[in-house]
Amino acid sequence: MNKKICIVQLADSNYYQDRKNCVDSVRKYCVEHNIEWDGLVGTLNKETHIAYQKPLALMRKIEDYDYVGWIDMDIAIANKGFDLHAYLDSKKSDVVICRDPSFFNNDTANSGVVFFRNTDISKQILQEWWDSRVPGTDKHWRHQYKGASGDADQHFLNTILKKYNIVAQDPHDLNIHPKNFKVGDFAIHFMGHKPIDFDRFVEHANKHISKQELLEKYWMVYGFQSWNLIDRFYEEGRQNLMSTNKYNPEDILAAAEKLVDIEVPH
Repeated sequence: MNKKICIVQLADSNYYQDRKNCVDSVRKYCVEHNIEWDGLVGTLNKETHIAYQKPLALMRKIEDYDYVGWIDMDIAIANKGFDLHAYLDSKKSDVVICRDPSFFNNDTANSGVVFFRNTDISKQILQEWWDSRVPGTDKHWRHQYKGASGDADQHFLNTILKKYNIVAQDPHDLNIHPKNFKVGDFAIHFMGHKPIDFDRFVEHANKHISKQELLEKYWMVYGFQSWNLIDRFYEEGRQNLMSTNKYNPEDILAAAEKLVDIEVPH
């Protein structure tokens, strides 16, 4: 009997190596919940930038599962007890995707986490998303389409989802920015940040935190201190004046341990 959910991840080797602790958190979640994990390093299509290959990777798996989903490699699981299958079933949608995790006042969906139900509509959306790709690998993937909000493949997907009246969900459901994290959120998306800002924190959580309540308080403390940072967007070449280097995972964990027995309104 096939597993009901498959989570797909894909990146080139350099991108993966810098974010492998995030990937480990996703892989371990899949093992604990009997979810198939299909992590790939390399390319599925040499004529297309790897950033446009999400739908291709998903189409390879959708026939064999109730749901096939994509999770970016700069995302870590924060709620290890989250019942993903029950959540997806509750939405009764061909595509489950959330609004952008750092900006709540728009209807732009973020493709960092997206799940497709095994339906004809989902398969059609995936095919149209793949067909919309920009061929070639010689241009920066964020700037291959004028008028795109963020990366161009996400812009194309948003256009297709609106055509099929797919409504984006609350970012707290599946795909939240660390600054906006609250207890119960499924996954944290370190979008736009260099691994130096988050990877060692994810590694520390993977190795040293087993209890869910402590893990959530750990990420809550991390989110609080990140409010004081000027964001660093590595794709644009800009850097912040402060860095999470001034903090360390041990200090964040120590603060979280003090909060375990305290109900924090967040």
